[in-house]
Amino acid sequence: MTGLPAATLGGSLGVTREQYQHWLAGTPISTVCHGQMVFTHTVVSDVARRLGVEAAHLWWRTPIDGATTPANLLARRRLDDVYKAVLDAHQSLPRQMDLDDWDEDDAPGEPWSPYEGIGNQQ
Repeated sequence: MTGLPAATLGGSLGVTREQYQHWLAGTPISTVCHGQMVFTHTVVSDVARRLGVEAAHLWWRTPIDGATTPANLLARRRLDDVYKAVLDAHQSLPRQMDLDDWDEDDAPGEPWSPYEGIGNQQ
């Protein structure tokens, strides 16, 4: 989902790449690490939802302060800073259209209809 290496994701949980891969294969996991893994998955999913999967892959590797990438923050277990960066990720999204931006095809005072032009042919 992130496109990040297992070493980075394992580092975010305070374990080695090997231990992280063992967990993915079904080896038992401690309650604390499981909670951290769930939180990390939630953050990663939120980034993918906000930006789209391809843009999220790029976002993880793009410095957010000129030097540090979200992947670096994740690997250093600075999850609060990663989450703040996720919340700021909306700035990368296209601007929502305002109602004032819409073209008006209808004459002033005419109600809009999705059926315009259907059945009006004489």
